[in-house]
Amino acid sequence: MVAVSQNISADTASSAIDEHERLLRLFSNRVALKKAYSDLRQRERQLNQSLAGAEQHGERLERKLAYLEELLTGENTALGTMLFYHLRGLWRRCHHHLVSAAHQMATRTSGKRRVERIEEWRAQHAERVAAVEQQLVSEKASILSLRQLLRDLEAQYLRARYPWHWWRRRRLTQEKRVVTEDLRAHVAAHDETLATAREVRVERPPADRALPIADQRVINLHLLAMAQFMTRFFESAGDLAAKSRLAYHREVGAVDYGDDAQCRRLMNIVDQSFTRFRDFTATENFMALLRTQVQWLAKRAQYAADNAVIPDPFDADPLKMVDEERQARFTPIVEVLRDDQWSVSRALITDG
Repeated sequence: MVAVSQNISADTASSAIDEHERLLRLFSNRVALKKAYSDLRQRERQLNQSLAGAEQHGERLERKLAYLEELLTGENTALGTMLFYHLRGLWRRCHHHLVSAAHQMATRTSGKRRVERIEEWRAQHAERVAAVEQQLVSEKASILSLRQLLRDLEAQYLRARYPWHWWRRRRLTQEKRVVTEDLRAHVAAHDETLATAREVRVERPPADRALPIADQRVINLHLLAMAQFMTRFFESAGDLAAKSRLAYHREVGAVDYGDDAQCRRLMNIVDQSFTRFRDFTATENFMALLRTQVQWLAKRAQYAADNAVIPDPFDADPLKMVDEERQARFTPIVEVLRDDQWSVSRALITDG
């Protein structure tokens, strides 16, 4: 009877434990489901917000497109709208000209510096290889000398076989012990040198690094000088620099360019001027002119920090004689930097 009662009590306890574990699992599952549901609701809200933003953006684009269609089909606004985008295109073409020049100069300079670094590394590597090879020869000679010394001591020890040679054998035993320890140290050092020699022999030139700060500064001065030249060049061609800047920073329809005849004339001037600019910048005369301007800028440029690569805006020193031809060819550098002419800031090299 007692045994039956004990069995019943054990079954009851086991059932209670199972029920407790089941409740814990249910509670854990319930918490996990609530967490997943909360995450899904949060994701739903984010998607709804994104969708609402996309719809608003689409509506704004539709309104702008409808407004643009109205301008392009208007009797008095069509040519003005086309001229607006023509001038904005001039700004972008000039900016791309700067970006392309920056890429070419950086690539050319990087390649030149890469060759110089490889040649320098090869010279240093040859010196390291020669040094480690010489060390191997020296260590091998020392090991051979110690081994020969050990053989001589062993031969002397074998010849000292008579009782009255006891002190000599004792001395020779000590000398052999010292030479043996010295030989082991030399062999261990030689093994380390062999490992170092294997590592040195398989070394490869280091990976390419960023352009030095001095090279970045020179490239940026070239770009700034080019932006100066472009500004003055297009200023002299119907004030296109100011007009293209206005078109780039304004919305379509905000600028009045006059009647159709004036718009056609300006569009022709834009195309002809950029063609002349592109042709002239491909000549050696332009490159010589640009080099002179870069040298002029390099003497006057100041930087906010030692690692800065973009100069601070500055004006020409009024107390110094300035070449009139340079003034006629290049707009002041302070205007280019201050106004970010042709979006030159996005073309400048900042990290090599």
